[in-house]
Amino acid sequence: MGSPRAMTYDSGVASSSQYQTWIAGQTTRILRAVSGGAWSLDGKHVRLDGKHVPPRNELKVLIGLPGFYTATNAHNLEFENAASGALGVRTALSSLKRDDPKSLN
Repeated sequence: MGSPRAMTYDSGVASSSQYQTWIAGQTTRILRAVSGGAWSLDGKHVRLDGKHVPPRNELKVLIGLPGFYTATNAHNLEFENAASGALGVRTALSSLKRDDPKSLN
């Protein structure tokens, strides 16, 4: 099995800060989903049963950020770009490291 990939563009948001927040949320949900845990409604990482086990290999997740210059109805070039997206990914990683480090295992 290859590395999971997530292409994170065509968000339809209306500002750079909204895109950063959207990317941070996407990154958080993706990493939690593949970490082998389940989450309570308050976002805390809990182990519920044997169906949610951590990956047994060194899983690497690739988060794709937009690097193209074609505007669409859902893609605004001004703020939906790699620079804004990278800030959102860094925000998510910092928050997970602080609040839910098991999601980064």
